[in-house]
Amino acid sequence: MNSMTHYLFPAVRLSWRLLGFAAGIVLLTAYLMLQCQELSEQARQMEVLGDRLGAAQIHRPVPKKSKTAQEEQKRWAALKAEREFSWQFVFAAVEEAGSDDVELLELLPDKAGRRIVLRGEARDQVSLLAFIDALDEQEALDKVHLTHQIKKKRERLETISFEVKASMKR
Repeated sequence: MNSMTHYLFPAVRLSWRLLGFAAGIVLLTAYLMLQCQELSEQARQMEVLGDRLGAAQIHRPVPKKSKTAQEEQKRWAALKAEREFSWQFVFAAVEEAGSDDVELLELLPDKAGRRIVLRGEARDQVSLLAFIDALDEQEALDKVHLTHQIKKKRERLETISFEVKASMKR
């Protein structure tokens, strides 16, 4: 009966090949599921990053400064420009052109226009013209010209009050 037993029972449909094939399909499905999950996570992260970048690129309106704050900022900027401006060459040019016959009373700078206005008194017309010529010869100054002169008399002393304008080269 032993030799015939395999005919009495139905053949086993489950073979090792079929079992291996089914296990391969299960493993492939699990691998593909993990890959899909990773890709969806990456897509979600990219979407969040895109939203952040989009929000960062939106130009938010800058709050307007009050008029007093703007004026204060202008004053600070003017003070900073004045402190950074090198006055040495202007003072050296004026000192070099000066003489005992000319007394300077005011030096009014215009940093934005790069001009200066000199006001003072001269003993006489000759010393005033010599002072203007000496200023004109200075390398730091350009376009030196007399804009105003008037004779002043104090007791017995007679002087010429003047105003000279010049442009700064540097």
